[in-house]
Amino acid sequence: MKKNVLVLVCCLHTLFFATAHTTSVTPQAKESFKKAFPGALYATWETVDAGVYAVRFVNNHQSAIAYYGEDGNPLGLGSVIALSQLSNLPASVQQTLQRSFHNYTIRSAQEWVLPTSRLYCFDIASGETVFSVSIDETGKLQRKKPLQHF
Repeated sequence: MKKNVLVLVCCLHTLFFATAHTTSVTPQAKESFKKAFPGALYATWETVDAGVYAVRFVNNHQSAIAYYGEDGNPLGLGSVIALSQLSNLPASVQQTLQRSFHNYTIRSAQEWVLPTSRLYCFDIASGETVFSVSIDETGKLQRKKPLQHF
């Protein structure tokens, strides 16, 4: 359950990152980030929740967002998957997409690397219907939620 809450927070955070407030980040979190991504560019830190920090950055020409606890422990890493690279997804994820959403168009895709698993998040559409879908690395559908348009 805790993992699902973290995943939900991470997915929602990417949508609303601009509204988060800047804060001072612990030296442990910054040091962990520097060790994990020594060539990262344009790092911008934000507070997600008490003791949880997010850093948005570019690494190897790819935008990413990483989450760290105040103790410096990594909590998750999210990156955009180019739609042209969907064929590189794990077979189990591709099978779930084909079986459950074959009439939908994938509009965006992200990979979330968590401490004990990977999760793939998609925005999919069919006509006017748009959903946010999460599938774990085994191909199990974790979440399907309608997206609201403003």
